[in-house]
Amino acid sequence: MPFTWSATGATVDRELVKPYILVCDDNHDMANYLRNLLLPLASVQIVHNGHEALLKARTQPPPGLILSDVMMPIMDGFTLVNHIRNDPSEALRLVPIILLSARAGEEARVEGVERGADDYLAKPFSAKELVARVRTHLELGRLRRELVQLAKLSPVGVVRTDPVGRVVYQNHRMRELSGKERGDSKSNIHPEDLPNVLKVWKESTADKSLPRMEFRFVHDDGRVVWALAQFEPEMDHDGNVMSWVGAVTDISERVAAQKKQLEEAEENQKAQEMFIDMICHEIRNPLNAIYNNTDLLRSGLEKRTAVVLRLKRFYEVTERPPITLEDLELAFEQLAFDKECLDAIESCAAHQKVITDDVLHLSRLRNGTGVVRKTERRRFSVKSVLESVRKMFAAEVERLGVQLEF
Repeated sequence: MPFTWSATGATVDRELVKPYILVCDDNHDMANYLRNLLLPLASVQIVHNGHEALLKARTQPPPGLILSDVMMPIMDGFTLVNHIRNDPSEALRLVPIILLSARAGEEARVEGVERGADDYLAKPFSAKELVARVRTHLELGRLRRELVQLAKLSPVGVVRTDPVGRVVYQNHRMRELSGKERGDSKSNIHPEDLPNVLKVWKESTADKSLPRMEFRFVHDDGRVVWALAQFEPEMDHDGNVMSWVGAVTDISERVAAQKKQLEEAEENQKAQEMFIDMICHEIRNPLNAIYNNTDLLRSGLEKRTAVVLRLKRFYEVTERPPITLEDLELAFEQLAFDKECLDAIESCAAHQKVITDDVLHLSRLRNGTGVVRKTERRRFSVKSVLESVRKMFAAEVERLGVQLEF
């Protein structure tokens, strides 16, 4: 089986993972002994001082691990660690380093780790222990490189901060989003959004919740990037926040699409209001015609009424009138009915005009072209409203033979 479980719990393909180990020791016998010991794990290259190790690590692909003695001529192990950890190449900075030294004790181990080494082993050492530590650090180094590579290729910005929010790591995508190659990316947050970001951060720090916020980054060239940031805290055993790890996503396209949808919705609303405005005007035109013709009919009705009144007076003074009293009463009844029909037509037209005007005014108010005017206050009369309704439906009531009483 080419696959095996590693000391870190990861599944490793032994046929594909073939890093080399760079052994650095001025003692040739010790260097050869270490090579023979580690050859089952990986290929081994030997150098005899820190300067040679640094040159080899820089001029060829970085090793999977550096195993170095501390006391050496030209450049010692501590100096080598310092150069590796501060090298411009990120790949080289990630290489695990194990130091070997004749100095034993806790103080020596602490010094080695503080100088930047991943592990420290005192001479004489157990061969099995050395092999186990080298195997573990090879795998940890591989996982570290893979993690950094994934962070580089990730379409999402990855950021890590200290407990108060100072950025201690950000991947390449995060630098692209923020427009900040170095330093704290918060300095490029839009001034209008920064107070809310700080408020959410403060609240989340206080209650250890998971902050989620949307804001804008402003680049030096003026370009604006909308971002969605989500963070999770890393806590110690006492529940105190040690750091924050966040993922920042570019949502500029989503925001632009939402803005476009809103603009289209506003345009559609304006078009609808213009359509309503046009319809209201079209409805008012026949209403005006109804009003005008009602006025003409009412004028003719008044003239016919005057004629009938003259006929009544003529009837009263003539001994043999050409018409009977019943004919006059019937004429008066018809005139009264005609007047009531005209009142109903006029009432319906007035009611329709009120509805049309209300819709028109509402449309104008919504699109900003309406003017609100103060109207004279009038007393509301239930009787007049009911009488108006009766007249409006008088023809329908008569057709159905319904008797209305008020």
